[in-house]
Amino acid sequence: MAPKKTKTVRFFQLAMLIGGDLSYPNTFDWTPILDNLRARRGKDRKIKDIWFTADDNVQTFGIHNPIGNDFMSSISEEDGTIEDHLAEEGGEKLAYSTAVIPFPGTRFFATVYGAAHSPKQGRVADLATTIRPLADGAFWKVKPIVDQRKIEQLRAARGVLRFSSTFSTQRDLYDPNETDAGPAMMGDAMADSLGGDLELSLDLNLTPYSRQRLPVLKRFKDSIIKELRYLAGSKSNAEATIISQDGQEEVISLVEKDLAMDFVLDLEDRPPRFSELRKLLEDNRAKLEETRKQTIDD
Repeated sequence: MAPKKTKTVRFFQLAMLIGGDLSYPNTFDWTPILDNLRARRGKDRKIKDIWFTADDNVQTFGIHNPIGNDFMSSISEEDGTIEDHLAEEGGEKLAYSTAVIPFPGTRFFATVYGAAHSPKQGRVADLATTIRPLADGAFWKVKPIVDQRKIEQLRAARGVLRFSSTFSTQRDLYDPNETDAGPAMMGDAMADSLGGDLELSLDLNLTPYSRQRLPVLKRFKDSIIKELRYLAGSKSNAEATIISQDGQEEVISLVEKDLAMDFVLDLEDRPPRFSELRKLLEDNRAKLEETRKQTIDD
């Protein structure tokens, strides 16, 4: 029996970066955004090289990243013929697409990718900034609705042996009076001294001697948990090697999307069209709303 075809829906929220502090709006009206997208035509649908679409009477929207046609080939599965893909200049392009379902009146939304290279959730912040800009010096950010069960494995561990991540410093959030600085805070301190943010790649390993010291393992774990919001970004590839309660070494992913609450969407027998993916989100709105309400990380 063939396995079920499924897609994973992940849950996120809009946050505001104001004066160096992250805050979360108690309410958020998605109507102006949906109305604005519905009114756009042609190239006006493009924001920062990404295309957005919304249809009348549909409470979801699409994000599309065009695929370049240069040096592409087309393959015939009937006879195995492989030929140049001759795309017309300025003609139609294929695109990787993501479906988004906002939850009315709230800052929360969920996404489902059409493919691995589909636009990520951060594009929703670009959209909100364009249509509903904040005051000067304030920015929209996207943060996951963290499923606490997913980081319980980290919390329950005896400690951390190794941690790696690639992330951007956020010197706007730097507090020079913070005494218990972790990896992100140390990066922010350096960025603050330079006067500009940095892209950092960290690979932190305890020495053989330190690995034998349980208090060190625990403090390392606590520093990661404290700064998880900043270390586990969408492009971070963050992961930790932990010592579980039974003494086993395990590698766990701490990438933002992997920490987000999720919902497995059964594709049923629907054709693999993007319009069907958006419709499936809407058809499952009640179940998605119920899942979203289970855990909210404010």
